[in-house]
Amino acid sequence: MFDMLAVPIEFSVLSPEMKKKLLNNIISIVSSDVDIIFIGSLRRFLCVFKNKYGNSTEPLDNAVKQYMPEFYVNEYKLETSIDNSEEIPTFLQKHIDIVEERNKTQGKGGRYEGYMDDPFYTIRYLIENSKVSFGSNQLNSVFKVTVEWLLNSAHSISEKSSAMILLISLSKKNNEIILNNQDLILKLQTNKDKITSGRSSLTNLSDISLRLSSLFMFHCFGDKIWMSLIELLADIKDDEPALIHASKTVSHFLDQHTPDELDSELVAILLQYSLLWCRESNVDIRWNAINSLLLLVRDSRCSAVVCNQLVKTLDTDNLYIKIRILWRIEKIKDINRPTYDYILQKASLDTNFMVRRVYSKIINVNK
Repeated sequence: MFDMLAVPIEFSVLSPEMKKKLLNNIISIVSSDVDIIFIGSLRRFLCVFKNKYGNSTEPLDNAVKQYMPEFYVNEYKLETSIDNSEEIPTFLQKHIDIVEERNKTQGKGGRYEGYMDDPFYTIRYLIENSKVSFGSNQLNSVFKVTVEWLLNSAHSISEKSSAMILLISLSKKNNEIILNNQDLILKLQTNKDKITSGRSSLTNLSDISLRLSSLFMFHCFGDKIWMSLIELLADIKDDEPALIHASKTVSHFLDQHTPDELDSELVAILLQYSLLWCRESNVDIRWNAINSLLLLVRDSRCSAVVCNQLVKTLDTDNLYIKIRILWRIEKIKDINRPTYDYILQKASLDTNFMVRRVYSKIINVNK
């Protein structure tokens, strides 16, 4: 339910009575003892809901503040201040300090702690989405504490993977960051075994997922990775959690690069595996694969192949994947107009009402 609501729904078309009922139900859920297995999807939904309907959520804001205080002062509050140039640098520094403190205490005296929040994700969110121009000193601080985290074997695989993804974003966001931190990059390159090992508790990921993230990170530092990438991807073909992680990491990596920027060998590998992942039974893997293809369609070396796959996917996949393609259809318009027109024609005749409705919205926007 939380995942469905986070799409998000069209709040504006609901009647006043339905809006009130929906909001009251959400507040009731927040105010109760939510089962731990739902915490992740509930938090995602609340952030999406707050971001889209900020002017209508004051009662919900108060409930989140009262019953989920730690979440409120971190991710939730962030949604209200992402465009506030005065708040963002302070918020960023707070999470730099969190990373630094946890790096000092994790594993000390044989004590290991698990955390419900991910400061690396929050820092990455700020860097990727805020319009604030961060100072070089603060960005260098982010780089430094993240490298120190990776060099500490006490941290979990999932935490280290999130840290590597942050460094990928940071390297592409600021061209000078690599030049300013050559000594730290050298530390990473000479300690690859240390940074690609971590605790496997509270996660279904293995070291192989960490090694995959590290390859993309090292590519951003100038390493040639395509041969190692072929070997690694071949090893995870039957590991579903690793495939979900791999497909998501590839999508994020491609999102940080401009069309035609990557080496042909690397593009060929990422294209090949994204096409293969479109056939997986797990919907998360297919979702991530489609995201990757929608990024690769901008690359002149593979746009024709990608367009062909998108047409096939629209014929065979489920509601969510079809709608994902439709909402990103504008990426195809100037690249391959016949494919663009054909996909919209197929959507207009789809048996699912929601697909046809999204088609109608796209047509109305383009009028």
